Amino acid sequence: MKKNGVKPLLVLLGMLVFTVRAHAAFPLSTDDIGTIPTGTYEMEAGYERVSLTGGHESGVGIALKHGITDKMDFIISMPVQFEPEVVNMAGPLEAGGRLRIIEDLFTFTFTNTLGSTECFFNAVFTHEFKPVIVHVNAGYEAFGDNGVAGGAVISAAFEYPLNKYDIVGEIIKDDTVGWLLGTRYKLDDKTFVAIGVGNSFETAACKIAFGFHREF
Repeated sequence: MKKNGVKPLLVLLGMLVFTVRAHAAFPLSTDDIGTIPTGTYEMEAGYERVSLTGGHESGVGIALKHGITDKMDFIISMPVQFEPEVVNMAGPLEAGGRLRIIEDLFTFTFTNTLGSTECFFNAVFTHEFKPVIVHVNAGYEAFGDNGVAGGAVISAAFEYPLNKYDIVGEIIKDDTVGWLLGTRYKLDDKTFVAIGVGNSFETAACKIAFGFHREF
């Protein structure tokens, strides 16, 4: 969504990976139904850069997740902007939760930008069509500002698990329609590194992202 006609940081082909979409497993912005096991943590950090007609946008995002119960987890995330240069590089903290409603099928997520009324609601569906896992998200982003209209965010993603690699991809509809393809390399049972590339079907924007994931 656009605020006052200006594209906010990391509306990367319509994919806010480390802001309102911080529940998703990198490099995807489409969420899955999985919740973090009780008492455990997950941390993700990633760098993203988008080439645009008028320049570049880039930044780092950090997300920390914690399992509260076997059906609920909590997440806090923060983006850091590199390009274009700004006085305050660190973006606002965002916090949210994920609640599994129907086992192996449906999860609901909620994210709020702390100190504001900006929030994101998302219904998440996952189903396995062996050997591929498919995720579908139907979300709504609200800014809580009379001058800024909210809107729907729809996406679909797949994961194709292999021995040491996962092949992933997605299509997402926000302000524009974009796609991403990527892979994850599993260093061990609790750690992976990932890279993704994407483009927009409607603009000249081109995205590259890489990062890591660690469970502890």
